[in-house]
Amino acid sequence: MQAAGINEQQLARLAGVSLPVIRGLLAGTRTTASQRTLERLARALHTSVGELITPEVDHPHMHDGTIASPVQLVPPAVVPAALQVGLLALTVVLAVSAPVRPHFVVDFACEQRSFTVLTQPGNAVAWRHESSSNMGICVAHHWCGCDVVIYGTRATDTSEGVLAACDLATGNQVWTHVLPASLLEGWYGRELIDSGRMQPDASDASRCGEILFTDVDADGADDMIVRWQLIPWYPTLVTWYPGGSWPSRGDEALHVYRTSGRVNFVRAVNLDSDAKMEVVLAGCNNAPVYEGAMITILDDTHWSGASFDSLSSRDQWGGSVHHEDGSLARVVFPAFSTSVMSALGVRRLDVPSLVTMPHDRTHAARLVVGIGDERDAMVIVTLDANLNLINFLVPESARDRLRLVSPRVAETFNDGYVRRWLKQRRVFRSAR
Repeated sequence: MQAAGINEQQLARLAGVSLPVIRGLLAGTRTTASQRTLERLARALHTSVGELITPEVDHPHMHDGTIASPVQLVPPAVVPAALQVGLLALTVVLAVSAPVRPHFVVDFACEQRSFTVLTQPGNAVAWRHESSSNMGICVAHHWCGCDVVIYGTRATDTSEGVLAACDLATGNQVWTHVLPASLLEGWYGRELIDSGRMQPDASDASRCGEILFTDVDADGADDMIVRWQLIPWYPTLVTWYPGGSWPSRGDEALHVYRTSGRVNFVRAVNLDSDAKMEVVLAGCNNAPVYEGAMITILDDTHWSGASFDSLSSRDQWGGSVHHEDGSLARVVFPAFSTSVMSALGVRRLDVPSLVTMPHDRTHAARLVVGIGDERDAMVIVTLDANLNLINFLVPESARDRLRLVSPRVAETFNDGYVRRWLKQRRVFRSAR
């Protein structure tokens, strides 16, 4: 059977890895990462690695990136024709949601205190988990060698939120983690820490979505990225949990980045030509003196510290902490003029939209960022992988919104005004 049209991007999406990993696999590279990628494809299609690389007829790898049918994965072995049909059928489904096992389904409603795992077909109850507080996260995934359900509970007035994992088949709890607010000590005010509680949140602040899984260190295993919110205040912590083996006690907080504000989006994207995935954070920096919309890039060697340099006073920091922004790069877009901010009815700018475009053979990576309030983008900027400005656009809807409040302010909000405003942005880059 023929399955023409399967390209490298589709294979990368199916395997959940970056394009360089797929290209290495197609070129015959044999590494731990390539073996785990094969295992992922085999799991998704309910087959074995041995069947997946059963030798058939050798076919070329096309120059335009399209893989001829059958797909050659590890020379001289190739993917069987039946597997190609499965890849085509699963591309759309897996791009949206890839169930760990087709005979288990997690029934979960956001902000409830329980979830149920059902067997398929038939919807029979396999097991049910009850929590003492509402849950904001619940997702099934293959992590650290196990098929698990990972869930996060909301913080209460007396306790921190909990991140936990249960075996998908049995419901037995296999891992728990509480991220204490004390990790903020020395970085932010003592009063804020004492009056707040940490809770794990979804990747998007605006909804209950999946925790982000991606391969940060290119070892072939999915890493888990979690956004933790200090409730009812800010800041936010973003943690990276490596997926090769279960984190041991005390190791869970080795990869923590602190932001002085709300993080709306956490996105994985390959910004360069290596096999490692970068993680982009987008949201609002709400600490004076320099507050506004903020974009941050993290990678496997730049995942520590905090956006401390935007805080108002160093006097509130403890002497025991070496103050450093350990991100790879960060940019802050400040507030518009007082008249524009008043017309919008907001105090500080935020990021209501983020689109990431990865690096590939023909295009450099791009970030398309909407900057405005929580609802609307007043300016859309395009940034390169180093957070340099490429171009910008003022949507007509932004001027229409201003016209409803003040025609005079709307008239001044033109391209020349935006260019002057963009010159006020601040970019912080790692020296390492």
